[in-house]
Amino acid sequence: MVNIGYDDDYIPLVSMAIVRALITTLFLRFYSKLRFKLIFDVDEFKPLFNFGYKILIAGLISAVSNNIYTLIVGKIF
Repeated sequence: MVNIGYDDDYIPLVSMAIVRALITTLFLRFYSKLRFKLIFDVDEFKPLFNFGYKILIAGLISAVSNNIYTLIVGKIF
């Protein structure tokens, strides 16, 4: 195995975390009664989008106003 600059002490820790996540995912998938359907319903999406785009616009206005305020204060002082 070629050493590419990483310390070999971290490889078992990372692989253990990945294997644990995979095992947990498999157990939850097979023992859970919850099953998802890959069906997209436009009628159910419309009310969610009607609410969500307003939140998006409010967040964008807030971010722009905060950044403009910082820019103006930085240019003046």
